[in-house]
Amino acid sequence: TQSTWDVVRVTLQQKQSQPNTDTSRAEALLQRNKVFMELLSALISTLKLPDPEVQDLSCNILFILVQLYGGASEDDSITQETNLKTLAQVLPNLDLKKQRILVRFFKRVLTSNPVHVARLRENDGGLVNVINKLATTQHSDVTVGSVAQDILKLINQ
Repeated sequence: TQSTWDVVRVTLQQKQSQPNTDTSRAEALLQRNKVFMELLSALISTLKLPDPEVQDLSCNILFILVQLYGGASEDDSITQETNLKTLAQVLPNLDLKKQRILVRFFKRVLTSNPVHVARLRENDGGLVNVINKLATTQHSDVTVGSVAQDILKLINQ
């Protein structure tokens, strides 16, 4: 059996070359698996655990979910104050690879649903300060600083 990711990827590739491609199977898989978006808060909370393997898995799963579904969580849990505080606490202390994944994750959340930008402006849990530091600090990883700057532009629009 093909994974959801494989089915969606192949369907999108076929759709580019053949506009009449049937997308119903990919759409049904995405709809059926959308329930995993309910795990966002749990995954974000696992970032506080000291185990780097758990943090790696959580970062990767968060990124994949937001790539597949954008910021379309049913309850907008991504930008709940507790999640924003958790991200603000852990982001500065993670290694560059995890920081890179999480800033991309968060940028995707904000660009996919303007509700999240508004909620972040209302109560950021300290996350905007952390992102500002990532954007202005000399980073050994250019991507983290650049994506952090993009996030700030989204927030300040």
